[in-house]
Amino acid sequence: MLNIAIYVDNKYIRSIIEEIILDYINIIEIEIRVEVFHSGEKLIKYLKNEDKFDLIFLDIELGNTTGIKVANHIRNEFDDHMSKIVLII
Repeated sequence: MLNIAIYVDNKYIRSIIEEIILDYINIIEIEIRVEVFHSGEKLIKYLKNEDKFDLIFLDIELGNTTGIKVANHIRNEFDDHMSKIVLII
C-alpha cells in the first residue's frame, strides 16, 4: 500500500493533486491511501501518533507555518528520511 498525505491550502491545486492520484489508481494495481490535512499541526500530530507516509505533498506557503518548516520537522524531529516530500509553490 502506498500512503500519501496532502497538505496544500489552495483548494484548486489540492483537487488537481487528488485527481492525478485517483487517475493513477486506475492505472496501477496497488492500493493507495490518501489523507488530506488542513493544518500543519494536524499533519505533525498524525505523524506522531500514526503511521508514516510514503509521499507527502506540502505547500511552501501555508497559513501560520510553511511547508519547509513542516518538512524540516518531519526530517529532524521524527528522523524520517524515507518519506518523499514534494514542496508545492
